[in-house]
Amino acid sequence: LKEHLGGHRLQSDEDSKQQCNETTTTQSRGQDSTFYESGIDKLISRLDKCFNRLGVYVEK
Repeated sequence: LKEHLGGHRLQSDEDSKQQCNETTTTQSRGQDSTFYESGIDKLISRLDKCFNRLGVYVEK
């Protein structure tokens, strides 16, 4: 997102929100299901570590 929007000057907050929404929507459509499955698997692993340590912060 930062690379895509870098160097662009937007007139208002609404313009920036709209541009961000369009960019993220376009980028997410290009991902296949394994991209999302991998992210969910990592999230489950991290949450499991957190719960097992009773909520103490866990680094990657």
